[in-house]
Amino acid sequence: MHRSARNIRRFLLSSGVACGLCVLAPAVSGQPLPTGPRLRDLADEAGISIGVRTFMINNEYNTIVEREFNAGTRTYYPRYDAAHVDADSYNFTAFNNGVNWLSGRGMQPMEHLLFGNDLYEPDWVIDITSASALDSLMRKRIAGIMQVNDNASKVHVWNVVNEALEWESDNGEYFPVTGGSDALVWAKMGWEDDRSGLTGDAKVNDRHPVFIRKAFEYASMYAEGKLELRDNSIEFPCRKARAFYQLVRHLQNSGAQIDAIGMQCHFDLEGPGMLDSAGLVSEIRKYRSIGVEVLLDEVDIGSKSGEWNTQLAEKQKQEYKRLMTIALREGVGQVHFWGLRDDDEWWREGESPLLFGQDNAPKPAYYGVQEALQGYIESGDIRHPVDLLAVRTGDPADNARRLYTINGRLLPVSCRYDRRFRIAASRSGLVVPALPMP
Repeated sequence: MHRSARNIRRFLLSSGVACGLCVLAPAVSGQPLPTGPRLRDLADEAGISIGVRTFMINNEYNTIVEREFNAGTRTYYPRYDAAHVDADSYNFTAFNNGVNWLSGRGMQPMEHLLFGNDLYEPDWVIDITSASALDSLMRKRIAGIMQVNDNASKVHVWNVVNEALEWESDNGEYFPVTGGSDALVWAKMGWEDDRSGLTGDAKVNDRHPVFIRKAFEYASMYAEGKLELRDNSIEFPCRKARAFYQLVRHLQNSGAQIDAIGMQCHFDLEGPGMLDSAGLVSEIRKYRSIGVEVLLDEVDIGSKSGEWNTQLAEKQKQEYKRLMTIALREGVGQVHFWGLRDDDEWWREGESPLLFGQDNAPKPAYYGVQEALQGYIESGDIRHPVDLLAVRTGDPADNARRLYTINGRLLPVSCRYDRRFRIAASRSGLVVPALPMP
């Protein structure tokens, strides 16, 4: 999230995440239905996953989520979800229930997050000083959440590390080891020299925290889904975006399995926080060119200008359409919205950033997403990297990262063979064989 740490804490505390729920207004009877095809059906046809951060609140809310999306984000915040109360005690009930609800409805669960800065960690973790104790705790957390409930196979994307870099886009350095919530306790596990191979301005940091590589290595021992690295303010060219790209290259060259990167995409309708189309496209292509899938994970587009009006609603519609069109044309694997209805929680309260209003009615923004999907399908120009048969490359280094080739381009897929390949191959009349496990 590119908002301030204080606002994020306010969001986490007030949104009721400790019980896996969100403080919502009462359900509205007589749910208004959108016109036209469901987003879920369009997304399936376009070969992309669209999801929403989900809270199982009431039947009407759940009905919208199930009707409109083919994926969903379930949060696991160690500090706020009361799931990790000490080194040997876990309670993943709320998380498991969310995963089961999504997977039971044919929706792809995405987990957010396993490790992040101290904003997300309980005090007893922040107080740990031993590198070996943190390493042991990391192993236990990963094994605990992945081995229970068959989560290792049910979860489609694991957000392994989130927000390891300082908040500001012009910074690019890692959070300090100590210093309150804006710190990184996991960096106490040590540092390692950069192996990105980048030089000049492209090389922002000389060292990287060891925990990031180890988190991906340990997660790859259990997870059957994709492993993702995520951060904010990397959706446009800036120093932080360069630092994040450098970290990805470092992980690749260190032999870690990194299947995807996540751009949070919290945009504004005015000011410097607006969507930079050209910048976003250039950043997406950087990762696609090195075989890393790009996900837009926490999408919302709001206004700080004051009272909401029809002009802002129309502008928001066009911005959502523009963003979704970029995602489709540039081969983004998933787009997840950071909530369902405006003002369901303190996050961006009063900014009307989402697709549905409090009355459960779709806003113009909803139809912006719908129009983008319809336009992409009708164009017949399906550019997702799934149009032709995937072939395993012969380079052992590529195979170690689960890279496959389509039309001469490298891209990552999960070892369970992403369903988008099956959809596109079927549409093209191709027979999709079973791929060997990496």
